Amino acid sequence: LGLLKDISGAGVYDERRSESVKIMEDTTMRRTRTKSLIEEIKEKLQALESEQRELRECENLETKKRTLEYVLADREWRAAQDRFEELNSRREEASAKLVELQGQVGSVRKQLADADTELHNQDEERGRAGERLSRLESERDKKFEALSSARLEADNESRRQRESEDTNSARLADIERARKELHVANEEINALRPKVSASEARLREFEQRCQVAGTHREQLIAKQGRKQQYSTVEQRNKALDEEIKRGTGRLVEGRQKMQLCDEKLQRSEERGAKAAAEANRKRQDLVTVEQHLGELGKGMRSLGENLDKASEQARLLHQQRSHLVKQAEHYRQEAQTNQGRLEATMPRANRQAVAAVERWAEEKGYQDRIRGTLLSHIEVSATFRAAVESFAGGALFNILAMDDEIAAEAVKFVRTKRLGAVVVTPLSQLQLRRPQLLQMDGVKPLVEVVRCPDWAVPAVQQVFGRAVVCRSMELCEQVARTHGVDAITLDGDRVSKRGVVTGGYQDPQRFVRLPLAEAVRAAHQKVREAEAQLPEVEARISEASQQLDALHAERRSRQEARDGVRSSMQGLTEEVQSLEEEASKYTRNLGELREWKHRMEVLIRECEASVQAKKSERASKTLTGLSPEEEERLVALTAELQELSTSHDAAKAECSTLKTQLGEREAHVENCLRKRLHALELEAAGGTGEDAPERAEEAVQAVTRLEREHREASDGATAAARELAAASEAREAAAKRREECSGLEQRLQEEAAQISLRVDKLEAEAAVQAQRRAEVDGRLNGLAAAAADVERGRQLPKPQLVRELADVCKQLQAFQHVNRKAVEQYENFAEQ
Repeated sequence: LGLLKDISGAGVYDERRSESVKIMEDTTMRRTRTKSLIEEIKEKLQALESEQRELRECENLETKKRTLEYVLADREWRAAQDRFEELNSRREEASAKLVELQGQVGSVRKQLADADTELHNQDEERGRAGERLSRLESERDKKFEALSSARLEADNESRRQRESEDTNSARLADIERARKELHVANEEINALRPKVSASEARLREFEQRCQVAGTHREQLIAKQGRKQQYSTVEQRNKALDEEIKRGTGRLVEGRQKMQLCDEKLQRSEERGAKAAAEANRKRQDLVTVEQHLGELGKGMRSLGENLDKASEQARLLHQQRSHLVKQAEHYRQEAQTNQGRLEATMPRANRQAVAAVERWAEEKGYQDRIRGTLLSHIEVSATFRAAVESFAGGALFNILAMDDEIAAEAVKFVRTKRLGAVVVTPLSQLQLRRPQLLQMDGVKPLVEVVRCPDWAVPAVQQVFGRAVVCRSMELCEQVARTHGVDAITLDGDRVSKRGVVTGGYQDPQRFVRLPLAEAVRAAHQKVREAEAQLPEVEARISEASQQLDALHAERRSRQEARDGVRSSMQGLTEEVQSLEEEASKYTRNLGELREWKHRMEVLIRECEASVQAKKSERASKTLTGLSPEEEERLVALTAELQELSTSHDAAKAECSTLKTQLGEREAHVENCLRKRLHALELEAAGGTGEDAPERAEEAVQAVTRLEREHREASDGATAAARELAAASEAREAAAKRREECSGLEQRLQEEAAQISLRVDKLEAEAAVQAQRRAEVDGRLNGLAAAAADVERGRQLPKPQLVRELADVCKQLQAFQHVNRKAVEQYENFAEQ
C-alpha cells in the first residue's frame, strides 16, 4: 500500500496537505497575535506622542543648555587662551631674565673662579712667604744662637788670650827669673868650688900626712914587736919580702888605676866642656827658633784675616747663586703656571696638537724651522689686547713654520698620530706686503698695534692685515661700510666688511691669552737672565774656592811649619836639657873621679911609705927593738899624728860643710832651678797658649761674620714679614673680592632661583591653563550649537548666562523621567 501511494503520489499529497494545514493554523495564530500587537502599538503610540512632546521640549531645553554651556565654555577657552598667552609672555620674559641672570651668574662664577684662583695663589704666596719667614726666622734664631755662642766663645777666647798673655808674661818672667836664679846659683857654686877645692886640698894634705905618719908609726910599732913575732932575721925578712911584694903589687895596681882615673878624668872634662858648648849653641838656636815662631804667629794671624775675607766672599757668592737658582726656579714655575692657564683657554684638540708638534720639533731638533705659535711671538699693549685677541681668535695658536716642507711634515705627524687639529703657517709661502694703511682719526690698523720679530711679520699681516681697530661702534660701521675692511672696537665688538655685526656684553677677564703669553715670555726672559748670570757667578765661586783652597793650603803649610818649628823648638829644648844634664853629669863624674884620684893618691903614698919603711926595716941585720932615735920618732909621730888628726877633723868638718853647701846648691840647681827652667822652656816650646791670639782673632772674625749673617737674616726676615703682611693684605683683598663675588653670585643665584621658581610656576600654571584649554576644547567638541544662538549668547553678560543656565538646568530636572528614546520608539512603532 505504501508502495502504491508512492507510485500514485498520494503520499506526497498527504504530506503537503498536512504542512498546509499547519501553515494555515500558524497564520491564523500570527494574525491573532498581530492584531493584539497592533492594538498594543496603537496604545503605545498614543503614550509615545505625549512623551515625544515632552522629549521635544526637553531637547529644546537641552539645546539651550548646550548653547549656554558652549558660550560659557567658549568664554572659558578664550580666557584660558588669553591667560595661557599671558603666562607664555611672562614666562618668556622671565626666561630671558633668567638667561641674563644665568649669564651674569656665569660671569660672576668665572670672576669667582678667578677670585678663587687668585685667592689660592695668594694663599700659596702667603704660604711660601710664611715658610720663607719661618725659615728665615729659624735661620735668624740659629744665627742668633750661633752668634751668642760665638760671642761667648769670643769672650772666652779673649779671656783665654788675656790669661795666655798673662801666663806667657808670667812664664817669660819666670823663665827670666829662673835664669837669673840659675845664673846666681851658678855664680855662687863657681865661687864656692874654689873654697871646696882648697878645703879638699887641705883635707887631702892632712889625710896624706896622717896616712904617712900613721904608716910610719905603724911600721915603728910593727918593728918594735918583730922580736916577739920572729925568732930570726931571715923569718922577718921573708915576711917583710912578702909584705913588700904585696905592697908593691898594690902600688902598681894603684898607679894603673891612677892612670886610668886620669884618662877618665880627661875624657869627662872634654865631654863636659863639649856638652856645655853644645848646650850653649843649642840655646842660641832655641832663641832663634823662638823668634821665627813669633814671626810665623804674626803671619798666621794675617793669613786668618785673608781667609775670613775670602770665606765671606765665597759665602756671598754662594748666597747669590742660591738666590739666582731660586729666582730661576720661581720664574720657571710661574711660566709653567701661566702656560697651563694659557693652554686651558685652547680647545682640547688644538691644545694636544700644538703641544705634540712642539715636543716633536724639540725631539727632532727642528726648533729653528718650527718656531712655535704666533701668540708666543707677538706683543700688544694693554689697550688693544681685547681687540686683538677677539679678532684673532684661534689664529693666535697657528704654528709658524719657516718652509712648507716642515709644515707638511708637522701636519702629517699630527694626522698620522691622530693628535687633534692644528694650523701650520709656512712663512715661505707668505709674501711681505706693503698694504695701504687706513689713516683716520680714531682708527688704527691692527698690524700697527701688534709687535713681532721681522721674520714673523708675514704671519701677522696674514691674520691682521685687513682689519682696523676703532674708537667706537659707529666708527666701526662707517669704516666697514665705506672702506670694506673688518673693524673692531677696543671692547671686542666686531663689524665685518660684509656688514655683519658681532658683539654684545663680553667679560673683559676672558681676554687673558695675550697677558698670559706676555707673562710667560717675561718669566722665560727672567729665567734666561738668571741663568745667564749663573756661569759668571759659578766662575767667581770657582775662583773664590780656588783662592780659599790656596789659603787653606798655605795655612796648613804654615801650620805644619809652625808645628815643625814648635817640634824643633821642643826638640832643641829637650836637647839643651839633655846636654845640660849631661854636662852636669860629667861635672858630678869629675868630682867623683877627683875624689877617687885623691884616694888613690893617698893609697899610693901609703903604699910607698909602707914599702919604703919595710925596705928600711929589712935592711937592718938585727931583731932588736927601736933605737932611741926611733923611740923619739915614734913619740913625735904619735904627737904629730894626734895633731894631724885634730887638724884633719877640723879640715874634714870644714870640707864637709863646704861640700854640703855646694851639694845643696848643686842639688837646688839641678833638681829645682834647672828642672824648673827646662819645664818652663818646654812649656814655651810646646806653644801652650801661643795660638790664643789667633783663636781670639778667629773668634772675633766669626762674631763679625755671624753678626753680619744675623743682620742679613734679620733683614731677610723683616722683608719676609713685610712680604707676608703684603701677601696677607692681598689675600684679604682677594678674599674680600671673593666674598663680594660669592655674595653677588648668591644674590644672583637667589634671584635666578626665584625667577626659576616663577618660571616653573608660570609653566605649571600655563600647563594648567593648557590642560584647562584642552578640557574646554574637549567640551566644545562635545557641544553643538547654532552659530546665531552662540553669537547672541556671546553678547550676554556672564551672570545672565549663568542664571539662564541655572534656570534651564532647573527646568530640565522636571524632565528627568523623560524617555530619551520616545521619538525612535514612536518611529519604530509607527513603522510597525
